[in-house]
Amino acid sequence: MKKLLLISLLLMSGWGQAQQWQSLSQQQKSVLGEYKVDWDSMSSQQQQKLALGANRWVAMDASSREQALSHFNRWQKLSPEQQQKLQKRAHQFKQMPKQQQQKVRDAMRKFRQMSPDKQRQLREQFKRIQQQKMLKQNQQKMIKRKIHK
Repeated sequence: MKKLLLISLLLMSGWGQAQQWQSLSQQQKSVLGEYKVDWDSMSSQQQQKLALGANRWVAMDASSREQALSHFNRWQKLSPEQQQKLQKRAHQFKQMPKQQQQKVRDAMRKFRQMSPDKQRQLREQFKRIQQQKMLKQNQQKMIKRKIHK
C-alpha cells in the first residue's frame, strides 16, 4: 500500500513522467533550444535534469554565467584522461568529512589570494616534495627486492 502511494505521489508530482516541451517556461525553452528536436526521445530523468539546469542558469547573474561558461570551456579542452582525473578528485573530495572539505576550501582560497610568483614557488616546492616521495618509495621497493632475493 505504501509503495502504491509513493508511486502515485511521484507520478502526480511529475517525477517519473516525461515533461512535455510545451510545458517548459519560455526561459527554459530559450536555454534548452538545442534539445527541442530530441526532447520527446529523452528519458523523464534526463528531461528533469535539463529543466533543473535551465532553471539554475536562468537564476544566475551575468558574472556567474560567465564563470560557468569559462569552466565549461576549460573542461572541454581537457583530455579524457585529465577529465577522469578531475572527476576522481571531485569524488574523493565529496567523500571527505565536511570539516576537512572546509579546510581544503580555505587552503585553496588562501592559495588563490597569493601572487602568481608565490603560487609558482609553491607549485615547484610541491613537485619537489612529490618527486622526493616517489624516489624514496622506489628506493624502498629496491631494498625489499634485494632482501627477498
